[in-house]
Amino acid sequence: MKLSGLLFAATLSMVLVANAIAQETSEVMIDATFDQSIAENLEVHVIDADVNIQSGPVENIRVTVTVAGEDPALNRKYFDKQDYTVRLDNGTVRVISQRELRTQNRPERQASPLIDVQVHIPESFTVSIRSIDGDVAINRLAGDLHIKSQDGKITVGAVDGDEVELRTSDGDITAENVSGNSIHVGTVDGDIELGTVHAKRLVLRTSDGNISLESAMGSSQVTTVDGNIAIGVLRTDHATVRTSDGDIHLTEVEGSVSAQSVDGEIMLGSIKGDQAQLNTSDGEITVKSVEVQSISAKTVDGDIALGEVSAKRFAINATDGDVSIKSLAGTGQATTQDGDVTIDWLQSAGRSTIRTSAGNISVIQKEGSIAASSTDGSIDLELTGSISVNATTSNGDIVITLPADHASDLMLTGESIDIEPELGFSGEIELSPNQASGKINGGGKAVRAQITGDGRILVRAAK
Repeated sequence: MKLSGLLFAATLSMVLVANAIAQETSEVMIDATFDQSIAENLEVHVIDADVNIQSGPVENIRVTVTVAGEDPALNRKYFDKQDYTVRLDNGTVRVISQRELRTQNRPERQASPLIDVQVHIPESFTVSIRSIDGDVAINRLAGDLHIKSQDGKITVGAVDGDEVELRTSDGDITAENVSGNSIHVGTVDGDIELGTVHAKRLVLRTSDGNISLESAMGSSQVTTVDGNIAIGVLRTDHATVRTSDGDIHLTEVEGSVSAQSVDGEIMLGSIKGDQAQLNTSDGEITVKSVEVQSISAKTVDGDIALGEVSAKRFAINATDGDVSIKSLAGTGQATTQDGDVTIDWLQSAGRSTIRTSAGNISVIQKEGSIAASSTDGSIDLELTGSISVNATTSNGDIVITLPADHASDLMLTGESIDIEPELGFSGEIELSPNQASGKINGGGKAVRAQITGDGRILVRAAK
């Protein structure tokens, strides 16, 4: 009995839904045409209506306004209140709803009939749309486009104009291909999803939502307060990418870029350009390949992991996290207050500073000079060329590996000092005050190491 009752209830529900759908009717309230040869602009200003613009080969510009709902009489009454006018003024087709917008006692849109505005225009046209409580869609356009919606999503196909503006206060914005001199896309509460964008100036902004962009060319500013940012290919003179609460993922960047997150990770594939500035307060920074004039990477709470880096100047700083770099060509500093610093290959034209307060340092260096210091940790330096060294730690070991033909002047201070005989050291080791000074291979580059607390200094030959 229970099963048959459930089946009956389900069947009755389906019948009621079907009847409700069957009872809904639609009626074309306006069907107007205009000679396309004397019109070049479209202006739409409507309330409680969806707007759909279709451009392509047309004989005439056509405007249709349709109302749909369950009660035909209620549909017409509701439509009449909208006070629609459709006219042609001095080359501009205007579709205007002049109903006064009342914020109090306003019917819910779900309970009201639905109005749909359809406009067919030539592809070369200038379009301006203002909408309150409704979605806006356009397939393609060769001309300026301005869309402003207070509550509704915006969907755009392909647009090529001097100025392109897409704004909504509450809704998603989606566009496939957009080109223009100035492109501004913004929503207060919603996601932004764009395909290919070409612009001299590009601005993407949302307060609460994600931003995704397949590729962009031009000066770019991409900002969200609460959401993630994902960009595929970015070719720009300068790009600013910011989020307060979310991750930033850039696959390929050509040009200068500034990426900043307050609470989130920064992940980059490759960067090639003038400058790269990467900052996050709480999150990791990961970059596979960097080729720039200068790079700055900073995180307060998180690790920094870089792949191949080529930069004249570098500043890599972590407050609470490890710093690891696969290869680094340039001059600068890599520091952390609480964590390890590891550089698998360092080639410096000048002096590089490697520092940690609580952690270990491990560097393999080919050229230049290096100053490595740790308050509480060990230091392991392997030199493959003629390099000057200054290594200090309060507590921990210092190991310096030199090529067999490395010519250097040694100055070592620590409670335990060992120098492998293969290096040909000539000098003195004093047990008190635990110092060693002398020359290797006749002397040359200065190699200094000092341990103020517990630890051992070992200078050894490369195997």
